[in-house]
Amino acid sequence: MNRIKLITNHVRRTKGPILHVGCAGADSIRGSSMWLHGHVVRAAGQRQGVDYGPVVGVDLDQDRVLEMQRWGYAAEVCDVMDLAARFSGEPFNLIIAGEIIEHIPDQIGFLRACRSVLSPEGILLISTPSPFGVAFVPWYWLTRREYVGIGHVLWHSPRTMATLAEGAGMRVAAAHSCTYGAGARRWWALPLTLAELWPAMRPTVVYELARNE
Repeated sequence: MNRIKLITNHVRRTKGPILHVGCAGADSIRGSSMWLHGHVVRAAGQRQGVDYGPVVGVDLDQDRVLEMQRWGYAAEVCDVMDLAARFSGEPFNLIIAGEIIEHIPDQIGFLRACRSVLSPEGILLISTPSPFGVAFVPWYWLTRREYVGIGHVLWHSPRTMATLAEGAGMRVAAAHSCTYGAGARRWWALPLTLAELWPAMRPTVVYELARNE
């Protein structure tokens, strides 16, 4: 399963408000098949009933947030560390953080900030590159250079994420190995596609974190 499908399945099942942290994202091009926030909002619109709340997006990129607002999205500029002050008394039943935690130096602070606005039964979904992805490990074997995305500060293996979660008063409820997106690859990437049929070799992992009450 790709990460977009897994996350939007959660969105469709969630009652109440949803928060998307880092909503602008690197793929924030309107109409792009890779732009996560667009998929999240469309999935939320497919929910039925009066118990289903809005989707709110926050990001530090002011220019992209303004652009999203012009498109009609409920987005605002907010530092993730300020979530408790901004959304005091407004707990979210689902918080989505796609490809953001690997950029944040204060890992436990980030998780605590998300926990502060998460409802008691809520879920924090974190999507991040897998350190065991088939495209990353052979690259290191062949080049002796670690593949690191721009601004990345940490790889998140299941054990690492469990340790960080515990420090923030949370726990890893589930971990899912996923492909990154739904787009088709070029023919020369066929070996990667075949290798990713084995879940452990997929390039992305989506963690479900819950409050550790």
